[in-house]
Amino acid sequence: MDQNESELQSLLENLAMELVLLEYGDLAGLGKLLSSITTIKDAPAVDGQMIVLCRALEAVVEFSILEQGHQAAKMVPEVLSSGVTLLQDLARGNNKDDEIKDYLTRLKDIFGLSEICSEGPAAEPTCELPATNLSEHKITDKETCYEFITEAADILGEVEKHLLDLESDPDNTDLVNAVFRAFHTVKGVSGFINLVTTNTFAHHLENLLDKVREGQMSMTPQVVDLILESVDVINNLLKQLKDNLACSLDVEPQLDLAPYLDRIDHLIQGKGVVPEAEPVLPPKEDLSINGQIVVPETAPVVLPKENLPLGEMLVEMGAITYSDIDQTLQSPEMKEEGKLFGEVLVEKGLVTPGVVAKAINQQKAVEVEAQETIKVGTEKLDYLVDMVGELVIAQSMVSQDIAALAQQNQRLSREFNRLTGITSEIQRTAMSLRMVPIKLTFQKVSRLVRDLARKSNKKINFVTTGEETELDRKMVDKIYEPMVHLIRNSVDHGIEDPDDRDRAGKSSTGLITLNAFHQGGKLMIEIKDDGRGLNHEKIIRKAEEKGLIQEGAELTEKEIFLLIFAPGFSTAEKITDVSGRGVGMDVVQNVVNELRGQIEIESSPGQGTSFMLRFPLTLAIIDGIIVGIGKERYIIPTLSVVESFRPNQADIITVQQTGETIKLRNGLLPLIRLNRLFNIPDSITNPTEGLVVVVENEAIKRCLLVDTLIGKQEVVIKSMGEAFNKLKGIAGGAIMGDGRIGLIIDVAGLFECANRA
Repeated sequence: MDQNESELQSLLENLAMELVLLEYGDLAGLGKLLSSITTIKDAPAVDGQMIVLCRALEAVVEFSILEQGHQAAKMVPEVLSSGVTLLQDLARGNNKDDEIKDYLTRLKDIFGLSEICSEGPAAEPTCELPATNLSEHKITDKETCYEFITEAADILGEVEKHLLDLESDPDNTDLVNAVFRAFHTVKGVSGFINLVTTNTFAHHLENLLDKVREGQMSMTPQVVDLILESVDVINNLLKQLKDNLACSLDVEPQLDLAPYLDRIDHLIQGKGVVPEAEPVLPPKEDLSINGQIVVPETAPVVLPKENLPLGEMLVEMGAITYSDIDQTLQSPEMKEEGKLFGEVLVEKGLVTPGVVAKAINQQKAVEVEAQETIKVGTEKLDYLVDMVGELVIAQSMVSQDIAALAQQNQRLSREFNRLTGITSEIQRTAMSLRMVPIKLTFQKVSRLVRDLARKSNKKINFVTTGEETELDRKMVDKIYEPMVHLIRNSVDHGIEDPDDRDRAGKSSTGLITLNAFHQGGKLMIEIKDDGRGLNHEKIIRKAEEKGLIQEGAELTEKEIFLLIFAPGFSTAEKITDVSGRGVGMDVVQNVVNELRGQIEIESSPGQGTSFMLRFPLTLAIIDGIIVGIGKERYIIPTLSVVESFRPNQADIITVQQTGETIKLRNGLLPLIRLNRLFNIPDSITNPTEGLVVVVENEAIKRCLLVDTLIGKQEVVIKSMGEAFNKLKGIAGGAIMGDGRIGLIIDVAGLFECANRA
């Protein structure tokens, strides 16, 4: 038995096992079964009658999904079992022509699937949509609909990735099959819950991809463009469907998809150039709350009586008036059984589903039914992490109190060490709950690069690695913005036009790589291109024009590169819709500072530029150096510390009576006396009696005078509260092992305070 036959046998065994575990009405199981059958049909060792049989099984599963209430649906498990047995016999080399003919005839009699009864391998089963009144898109199962929205979003994310890969490898049949199966799943499940518009649209896309799979048309850039646009359309449908469900509207949103369907059919019929369609745009109203759309994903909304009524909430938002409320409450629609106030408002055209969804979300009264997979609110998760942090602190405090007793009592020492191990494990597990892979962020950036390359008429190969690298969920959205700005600059400023690259002896296709990895307890994100590199002279000239530096100033390469982060700075010759307005790089710097990160730049003229972003793995815990100043304790982030030493008297130099500096090797670094800056009494004032800690921010170094170094420790960051959040030089607080409070130093803010002082 060769490798292909062995793989086929394994696939068939898995299919048989899935069928045994399948229960009636198990939508997820049916979807998995359908995917497994399609995988078998596309396997290298499958041909002839096996393909016909696989197509028949696909049609039966589709029938089961679309016609759950049909009497014949109860016979599906038995029929599928017979079909899988025939597949296994064919895979063993047995001749089953007569049995297959009888089996197909049986399917025709039971399910009416006449299209699959042809014996030739080219026969195509079709499972058309059930007869549905398109004017009533009532959702049959809301709970399943919520699950479908979540799962479909993940599926479409994978589709985008596969399509971007297909642009560089259009003949990759595995990728084509993966995209086909994705739309096949969306079509089947959407039909089951009566999402007629989504079902119809996915069905047309499936037909288009089937032409590509059969070799009747190629995966041209035009086809990829259209499918990517179609992904956006389905995502928009899902978004509006969420809004409808959030305000208890059990109907599918209606969009005019005719222009897109015409374009798809145009390609299927082989008519060449596809006419452009008007884009299907999402609603214009702002649906965000604190920058995020919050929509329940598992159950309808239930409003407790003590919360602000929906009508008053909408009035406060400026969406309706009290007169609208009175008229709606007195309308005949409100007297219908089961009609909700928000539903009637939408039907009367007074508000959109999105506005109602936002009002309901602001009431924060979502009741979620218990499931096997529990979805926990982020507030509860953050509270758990905080409490685990408190546990670690309490354990550390207890350890100091019983240290002497533990040395004398071996049993106590052993039990306490066990407690310490358990506490550390709980802390690691709790922190891991906040960690998510960076994969989805990378996928969004991949789509961005493709679109920007098209706009700027450049050829770009975009390569990502480290997609499974995990980071704190609070950082995922925040790092997307700086990544976007850096990528846009690589596309617009970095990568040259194809003609310029040819003249420079480079490949006409530019290369941009995005890489994520962990190193030394930090999250590293590298954005690298092989473009023209940063132009030192142009940066200096532009900085002089803007008054950022004095004419003729001597700067190191690192200092020159940092000039590009100044607000309003741009070296673009012309303004485009991609870049050139000087907005972006200062945003990058601000976000990186907010996340306690650092940026390093390397660039070679004609060779390209590399941006290395370094972030802590989590925003809840910081690795710091604990220093003592008088009776106070401060924590300096380890990421900012360069070195520490005790200076000699000869190393302390006052420059023009305006400030103290410390001589370090061949340079002078300004000295910041923290005791003066923070008004700390009874502290060391003579640097030769204390210690100097050299810290760095944005390539700028300063010396901090402290009394003593206490040690290195991971501490849980505590908010200082609204009254102290804007204190310059302080990033937060932490409870130390001895129960005392230590303040965490914000190095960037500290430098700003020192400059003003």
